[in-house]
Amino acid sequence: MRVLSVLPPREGFSDHNIGAIGLLVAHQAVPGDRIVGRSLPPGVKPYRQKVFLPVPSPPCWLSPFPLKAAARYAAGVSKLINRVKPELVEVHNRPEIMLRLIRRFPTLPFILYIHNDPQGMRGAKTVRQRSLLLRKSQVMCVSHWLRARLIEDVPEKLANQCGVLPNSIAVPPIEDVLPLKQRQKTLLFAGRLVADKGVDLLLKAWEGVKPHRPGWQLRLIGADRFSPNSPTTPFLKEFLPMAHKAGVRVDGYRPHQDVLQAMAESAVVVVPSRWEEPFGMTALEAMAAGTPVIAANRGGLPEVVGQGGLVLNPEDTQGLIQALLSVTGDQALWGALSAKGYQQACQFAREDIVRHRQSLRRAVLRKYPFGPLR
Repeated sequence: MRVLSVLPPREGFSDHNIGAIGLLVAHQAVPGDRIVGRSLPPGVKPYRQKVFLPVPSPPCWLSPFPLKAAARYAAGVSKLINRVKPELVEVHNRPEIMLRLIRRFPTLPFILYIHNDPQGMRGAKTVRQRSLLLRKSQVMCVSHWLRARLIEDVPEKLANQCGVLPNSIAVPPIEDVLPLKQRQKTLLFAGRLVADKGVDLLLKAWEGVKPHRPGWQLRLIGADRFSPNSPTTPFLKEFLPMAHKAGVRVDGYRPHQDVLQAMAESAVVVVPSRWEEPFGMTALEAMAAGTPVIAANRGGLPEVVGQGGLVLNPEDTQGLIQALLSVTGDQALWGALSAKGYQQACQFAREDIVRHRQSLRRAVLRKYPFGPLR
């Protein structure tokens, strides 16, 4: 099956510059998949040597007027579609681009994958736009929370066309999960250092935990963006001095494999997001490592964590402090959360999700009798 998986225009796809969507697409790729994205810098190879096709620039004669970014990207993807002649095209997180491609290739099957709140996306903000997406393509969301956002006020007949296919994780053997005594006395935050992720809420709670946990540390991995060249934003200019004053270890951006290793060695992973998390991949990765998770009750996080971790209001400072003290001071609770979290992560095992996705692809192809381009 020849499939083009189209990344968002700004998504990186190299070993040292790759975002959450790029990681998901790469890890779920099967033979026949071709991943499409922005051009990589000279000499930079695609992530893990995946089959990657850079989006070419559209020809200058395509329009006498300057094209908007989405139109330029869609025009470049169109060139690849004409060249590769896929049987199916998957577009990730860009409804506007997919609608442009559907207008260009009306008989080609499309699947739109939604990874963030669709009501904030161009091409999906209104009920009319979301209804059009459901009439024109198969739409899949990575969480039930996202699906609820997409089908809000949409006619029921169309709402039934929207499904859920969650993100996946490579779950290590249970024998690889480190016991508490072999772990570092570390509370870990891994993600973007922005206000939406609640890292400042965690810092505030840490100030209440630190006096009761001598020998422990709070470690932050991340930057404003998923890149080693991430800028120092106004938020970070204010936050970083406070973090250093509190003795917090701030490591900045790290490659994904380094983040996973840190999760496996830490005692607790905290996901204190303020915003409505569309899924909660950090929590899932931590649970797969058998690391207890304390997560915010925001967006899709509660359904990902389930009974495998502690879910709370991150803006309740005293509640967060108490949760951190409980997990770090009660070995029985730590062990129970470690085991439950690992079991919860197994529900998102990569081989199972990939199998479901392949079944979805075959079902979508059966709906379209036209076949690939000739």
